[in-house]
Amino acid sequence: MSGGFGVRRLRADQIATGQATGYSRDTIAKGDAVKIRGHWSKVARVNAKTVSVETPYSWTDRAPYAEIQDHRTAAQLAQS
Repeated sequence: MSGGFGVRRLRADQIATGQATGYSRDTIAKGDAVKIRGHWSKVARVNAKTVSVETPYSWTDRAPYAEIQDHRTAAQLAQS
């Protein structure tokens, strides 16, 4: 493997085999729900490398996309 193509292919293979997640600011949106460290939270803001989630307090928490274990869109939440 050489250059960016090899890295992208490796990443795609990791996502396909479940070794890595494919979540990013392109797949997560404000209002969605994400599961991080076993707990579901509502997305408050989508950042370049992290996602900010609501807490029961007056602040938000941030987590890198790699820590997202599952994801539900706002539309999926509205259907439940």
